[in-house]
Amino acid sequence: LEVKHNAELILAGDGPIRKEVEAWIQKNKLDSHIKVTGYLRGSDKAHLLNSSNLFILPTYHGEGCPVAILEAMAAGLPVISTAVGAIPDLLNDNEQILKAVSVNEIKTHILRITNDASYLRVIGAKNKEKAIRNYSTPIVGGRMMAIYENLSNNKYTCDIQA
Repeated sequence: LEVKHNAELILAGDGPIRKEVEAWIQKNKLDSHIKVTGYLRGSDKAHLLNSSNLFILPTYHGEGCPVAILEAMAAGLPVISTAVGAIPDLLNDNEQILKAVSVNEIKTHILRITNDASYLRVIGAKNKEKAIRNYSTPIVGGRMMAIYENLSNNKYTCDIQA
């Protein structure tokens, strides 16, 4: 494998194939371009997101609403992901949605988004604005409070027969 671009890929998280991935990286002599951090939380995760240029979650699982994407958006990152679960509803731009999880599809999206620095900034800014406007703690907390108040005021009951 030949790396033609000056980029660093950081794989954050753990999973059942982590050791295989690390072995593949070493075998292909890509350790200077690909880092595996393992699971990150707190300030380590915030630092990584804030120092990144792009977030990619090429998932094919029914993710629902991945918190990792919301965190990346809140950090002002463009996101590339797949059209599973609520992911298409989260992302502002169809350019961010992969049609398939394949090397060529991911590469095409990365190059399309990163080829234009102003476009990269625009997507990141739109993502950040949407994350703060729709998914920040005060907003979601307010929605949940309204739901609970509505439920308690209407005194909904549920008859369960055993």
